[in-house]
Amino acid sequence: YTQMSQYDQVADFIRKIDNYAATHVSVDGGWSDYGDWSGCSAECGGGSQTRSRSCNNPAPAHDGAQCVGEAAETQDCNTQDCPDTCTWTTKINYTMEKRIGGQKNNKMNVKE
Repeated sequence: YTQMSQYDQVADFIRKIDNYAATHVSVDGGWSDYGDWSGCSAECGGGSQTRSRSCNNPAPAHDGAQCVGEAAETQDCNTQDCPDTCTWTTKINYTMEKRIGGQKNNKMNVKE
């Protein structure tokens, strides 16, 4: 039998409490910070982008509650109207394209 110093007894007691807490105390989940916004889904005419976060700050443990709220959020982006673009195909033929939502919408060929 070896007699422990008071310091060793306190340190041993704290270790036992830490071990118990690590395996028995419930931990409610907490959200991480949001990540960066994704790229916009359209160059013009209105698109959307998202960003997400994780329930790991801390992660729920030992029957702790899951994070409350949404893991992702969405916002509008590039809401400005799309410009008219003109592409010359020959000296006497041109194509006028109206771009809406980043997609070719109307095409008109005019021959002079």
